[in-house]
Amino acid sequence: MGFQNAKMQLALVCLMLALCFNIKATNHYFTPNSTAFDRHIIPFRLIKKLMIVQAYVNGKTGNFIIDTGVKSLTLNAKYFSHGRSSSIRGSDFSGSGLEIKETATRFGWIKGQEKSQYALLTHLHDVETILGMEILGYVGYEVLREYEVAFDYKQQMITLFHLDNKGHRKTLLFKEQTVIDTIPLRKNAYLPYMIIHLGSQKLKLAIDTGASLNLLRDEIVQNIGAYFQHTPPRYIAGFSGQKSLVESGTLDQIRVNELPLAPMYCVVTNMKSLNITLDTEIDGLLGYEFLSQYKISINYARNEVYVWGAK
Repeated sequence: MGFQNAKMQLALVCLMLALCFNIKATNHYFTPNSTAFDRHIIPFRLIKKLMIVQAYVNGKTGNFIIDTGVKSLTLNAKYFSHGRSSSIRGSDFSGSGLEIKETATRFGWIKGQEKSQYALLTHLHDVETILGMEILGYVGYEVLREYEVAFDYKQQMITLFHLDNKGHRKTLLFKEQTVIDTIPLRKNAYLPYMIIHLGSQKLKLAIDTGASLNLLRDEIVQNIGAYFQHTPPRYIAGFSGQKSLVESGTLDQIRVNELPLAPMYCVVTNMKSLNITLDTEIDGLLGYEFLSQYKISINYARNEVYVWGAK
């Protein structure tokens, strides 16, 4: 759960930085979840570059953030006060931290079809303040891993495809679209990452829907030369409100396999604590700036990312 702490802190940093850009929430409403042919279609609202969906916990419905960078279902202790007293504290660059407890609950996309689910409890007051809305929690890897999860930012829809025992989609729908590229994933613990080639450099970049901005590890920026165009430094704030000045820039001329990517804005930060916890050397997180360029699905069972396009 150490990475859970680190990830929650990074998520808040991204949110606070997004707030500096004055990104305004859109005011439209959810339509009901629908199911057909072994899939769930879940509409989302895009608020400060985060996917906000509705789901059910113990019969209560509310807003959740879809965050593939969080391992467990994580609930807001403001609304779910029960849980075991064993807790963990973490700290960000300002020395502030958060407390996490454990609980058992029932979670589901459709009312009356909730399933037993292990969850963590923590306070999400700062997240709610930044987003300007009630947030019941984060939906993470342990909820999503049983599906192939497709993200369509243009239509603001998430599709959860049920898989067979070989990790293939059960449904035969969506013949009007085809996969134009398949990207292999490597997975340390539960966090998938891709290998990106920038000239002679190889970067390990993890896919994280909870990152409203891409993050790059500070040690690698000096090694990627012309691919990183520096922009003015930005202030970001931690839990205590203390601000820190960080580098920023645009990552350019990138290809994943043969797939060209548009230039992506990135924030440069220290990722040592995250890498120590994961026992790896991830070089950054790819969030909205990457995922919104194409319709993309993650198949955790097969460790693959699929990029969809019209035939």
